[in-house]
Amino acid sequence: VPPGDIPTPAVEPSNVGFELPPLEIPKDLDRPQIPIIGIGGTGIKIVNEIHKRLETYGIDSYPMVAFDTDLSAIEQAVSTHKLQIGSDNTGNARQFATAMKAFEANADVWQHFLKSYFTDFGQKSLHNIVFLIIGSGGTGVGGGINIAKFLLSIGKRPVPIIVLPSKTENTRTKFTAASAIYYFSYAPGSRSMRLVSLLVDNDSFLTLNPALDADKLYPFINKRIGSLIADLLAIGEMESDGFSSDLNEFLETFRSVRGFGTIGGFYHSDSSADLEKLVKDSVALSFSYESDIFSATRGYISLQAEKGSISTNEYRRLLLDFQNRDVFHKLVGSTKHGIQARMVFVGMPIPEKLQKFLKEAEDVRVTILNEELARRDMGSVNPKIDKIAPGDELDVKAPKEIAEELAREATARRRGEYREEEK
Repeated sequence: VPPGDIPTPAVEPSNVGFELPPLEIPKDLDRPQIPIIGIGGTGIKIVNEIHKRLETYGIDSYPMVAFDTDLSAIEQAVSTHKLQIGSDNTGNARQFATAMKAFEANADVWQHFLKSYFTDFGQKSLHNIVFLIIGSGGTGVGGGINIAKFLLSIGKRPVPIIVLPSKTENTRTKFTAASAIYYFSYAPGSRSMRLVSLLVDNDSFLTLNPALDADKLYPFINKRIGSLIADLLAIGEMESDGFSSDLNEFLETFRSVRGFGTIGGFYHSDSSADLEKLVKDSVALSFSYESDIFSATRGYISLQAEKGSISTNEYRRLLLDFQNRDVFHKLVGSTKHGIQARMVFVGMPIPEKLQKFLKEAEDVRVTILNEELARRDMGSVNPKIDKIAPGDELDVKAPKEIAEELAREATARRRGEYREEEK
């Protein structure tokens, strides 16, 4: 996430639905039971915000991991477990193939580190879910792919939470983000890890704040994402005796569904507001792609509201809006004024905006290569950014290119002409 000073005055929550006040949660709350790994600059910043939010609930020193190739990012991480990958002391400047190589070269170190982390975590709930929090940078995506593969190999179920780039960012960043979604969830055959990717869209926040510089909005976005994830963790443990049925219901959303998912949440000070409209309108204010949450295959929604502000009939009407009844839900009375919601939904149809984003990513390879060649021809090579040497392939093949390869491979197999070493 680009650096930037927090703007003054702060963003008006009445305009963007940004502020998420802490939920009303018992101070003797059991510690949440989901391991969290932040990878790259954005991932680490969001993990730091999760840490701050959990502290407001009386949960100190929650075990989380921070990985980066950039030493300065590791030094700023508040995670209990943090590790620099390699020794270059810099980031990978959106070159996620470079990050993948760094993680592969140091696999023994970080894999042993992760095994020690899971031992230290002291998990009591019987589930295998691990949250991976990444941005669209080189380290987040390249490291995230490596780590997700390793987690699957040891019986864990990674859930990538991907912060997608805004329209102000360059083509390489967009291509990197699309590739992450592709390999985590949508690639054909064995190339896909068949995971649920929870997507967060920076553009929704930028669109609502056109007068503010994008770089100055990123700290707000990181804070809101971190608060939202921390709240989802905390509500899963409410009234827990150490093995929370609520937590396990929440985790059910990730066990057997693949593809696109989203997280969301809102706070509304007017307790008399229409509940159904609040939930529907909140999607556009939750940094998620505008998608039909009511068509989700599976989901979890928790509401906290001032006592007496939501009627039984109103709550029932909201739940009946969901086409699929496999939605775990909870309504909790609160002494605070207003209505708050925290939500996660998976298995929705890919929204039009995301389809367009993935389609555009198929064709940016030529653009990126031309940019690299133009800079090199002009003598403006930046060792940190322009890492493509003559003859090198770009970081990764585009989705369309991979699909064509698979089709040719399948034809060769049918003809008996396929040889494994040619793969």
